[in-house]
Amino acid sequence: MLQRANDGASLTGNVSVARIPSIRAFLAQIAEKTEPSTGEEAATHHQKQEAAKNRPEDIAYCIKDLHCRTTSYIIPLWISHNSLRGIVTTVAFIYHPKIRRSAAMEIIALTSDKTDFMNQAAAILVRAFAENWPDAWPDLASALEEMEEMTASDRICRAALMDVGGSPQVVGWIGGIPEYDGLVWELHPLAVDPDFQGQGIGRALVRDFEEQVRQRGALTIQLGSDDQNDMTTLASTDLYDNLWEKIAHIRNLKGHPYEFYQKLGYAIIGVIPDANGIGKPDILMGKRVIA
Repeated sequence: MLQRANDGASLTGNVSVARIPSIRAFLAQIAEKTEPSTGEEAATHHQKQEAAKNRPEDIAYCIKDLHCRTTSYIIPLWISHNSLRGIVTTVAFIYHPKIRRSAAMEIIALTSDKTDFMNQAAAILVRAFAENWPDAWPDLASALEEMEEMTASDRICRAALMDVGGSPQVVGWIGGIPEYDGLVWELHPLAVDPDFQGQGIGRALVRDFEEQVRQRGALTIQLGSDDQNDMTTLASTDLYDNLWEKIAHIRNLKGHPYEFYQKLGYAIIGVIPDANGIGKPDILMGKRVIA
């Protein structure tokens, strides 16, 4: 089975990490989101921007002013000035422009009658797996079929919602399938919208899922996370030779999600060699969910 989280592997949304030679370039980069109102305020703002180009001591004004005018957006800034070279090194993490600082995430039960949310979740499934698992759900039709299966009454399907542009939107979802008379649940799948990864959504969904299965009397959660793209050292090798040594010394080469799950308390409990073709294993992970 496939899992996709990368919850901590990358920043999310419209992210800019740049070394910018002047404050002018920095301000221009985000002007579209931060332009002040017209009139006296705008005139003062632009006047101080011009001064800051040649006077590094005024950079603080620009950053403070930027922060005041964008407090509803999540824009932490780190600024340093190299007086010898006369440049400003700016690292700016600009998250998804529609996500407000006050926005709260809500996790709900996703049911087949919530058509808009179902379509959004299906689209996320396609996008989240496209890079490293393109054959999993190659199109919206296959993803919608998966959604219908996961919203069956004996399964768990939970979606994370956030306010985007004034309306709730699915930004990630998780599913579960009961096994061994409900004592074990398979976590399948986990998908977070690539534009929203890195904000703790995957982590929150997993924690919520753990509580859901715990309430149903489960003892264990298991999942499979395929390596079809040489993402770990378990790929492209003969796993029938010194298997447990290779598991013990596994290394993550390309951001495989097994480390995301390890941080949440999951352990590698096995591997299915060649599950997706020669040298393409399925990495099995598990966690006990009772105290």
